[in-house]
This record gives sequence, structure tokens and C-alpha cells, in this order.
Amino acid sequence: MTIKTTEPIEYNALALKGVDIKDQEYVAMYNLDPKVANTPEINERMLDIVEKDNIKSGVDPKRVKELRLNAEKDIKILLAKKGLLPNKRIS
Repeated sequence: MTIKTTEPIEYNALALKGVDIKDQEYVAMYNLDPKVANTPEINERMLDIVEKDNIKSGVDPKRVKELRLNAEKDIKILLAKKGLLPNKRIS
């Protein structure tokens, strides 16, 4: 009998682009809640960090919002290409 093991899905945006970086590495580097590793939520937490850094750096608030919206869109596209977007049923 063969036991199949599956590797956890790496949801971070760079991994979705093919970069060899694990969600757990982001958790360690940015002191994130370990529960976000290997879930789509890791990208939201990383976007929060980038958004705060942009604000601290003096980026115009409108531009900060625009950058985040663009990043969210790009991440959704990456997730869709990998078949990782949740199916939403319309009732």
C-alpha cells in the first residue's frame, strides 16, 4: 500500500510566480501568525505590511490605495491561473 503525501500549497504571491519561497519563510521573516501560512490570507497580511510601509514612507494615500488594489488584482489572477480561487456559488 502506498501512502500519498501532498506538499502544502504555497499561496504567497512570489511562490505563485514560481519563486522558491515558502509561506513559512514569510511567517518567520515578518512575524506573521503561523495560521496564515499555506492559506490565501498570507497575501492579505503581506499587503497590510507593504501598505503600512508605503504610508510611513510618505506615499500619497490615493497612490497607496491604488497600489494595494492593483496588487490584490494581480494576486487573484495568479490564484486563478493556478486553480486556487474558491468556487463561489450563486444561489
